[in-house]
Amino acid sequence: MSDFDQFKEEGINAYHEKKEKRLLPIELERASPTQLMNYCLALLYRGKLAEDLATLNRVFNPLDKYPDLETGIKKFGASGFKSLQYFMIGKTTQPREPIVKLLAVL
Repeated sequence: MSDFDQFKEEGINAYHEKKEKRLLPIELERASPTQLMNYCLALLYRGKLAEDLATLNRVFNPLDKYPDLETGIKKFGASGFKSLQYFMIGKTTQPREPIVKLLAVL
């Protein structure tokens, strides 16, 4: 098993374990793409993502097209969070690396 596959498996298992134990923020329990985007923005506004800004910039603004991370997230849009939602609910089992990292951050 590759390091990425192990990271992916550990991430999704941690998500499901926290969900079963009701340890997730309400925004992540049955999240829609819009809720995921809004939750990400709320964490950003509250300064809760300071340690993960480099990772988030690679996900939302990899080419430095936008002046800031907030704009990158908004341009990514709710539809961009659909693949994260699909990974969380098991509809996708082979997500791209940025999606796995995004789940880990959130």
